[in-house]
Amino acid sequence: MVKATEMECMEPVYTEEEVALAWRRYSRTRDSDVRDRLIEHYLPVMYETVDRMVEDLPYGMEIDEMLRWGRVGLIEAVMRYAVSLEVPFEMFCVRYIRRAALDDMARFAWSRARRQVCQTAETVARGVRK
Repeated sequence: MVKATEMECMEPVYTEEEVALAWRRYSRTRDSDVRDRLIEHYLPVMYETVDRMVEDLPYGMEIDEMLRWGRVGLIEAVMRYAVSLEVPFEMFCVRYIRRAALDDMARFAWSRARRQVCQTAETVARGVRK
């Protein structure tokens, strides 16, 4: 559940023609300004993807962390996408966004589980010493 104010400003920024032209130019030049415009244009897809994942957040994990990793996934997708794939970018990027967010969720859950194991081990060790 992404904040409403963030979603309101997350309308696509460019027309389809501008996006197609940007993809062609980015494919040829790898220009960082063009890449940034593409990322900006596809931010609503990232927000929508992360929003669908929010209900699976581990207890204690903040949505801002998911959004940060969703952006990382979006950036990676833009950098790896090839127009010649003939797959809509919206479909292509969801995999990268989800993977980045899920990897972060797994790291978070693992660090939390490891912490709990350490605390339990300390409790047991104190009990043995008494």
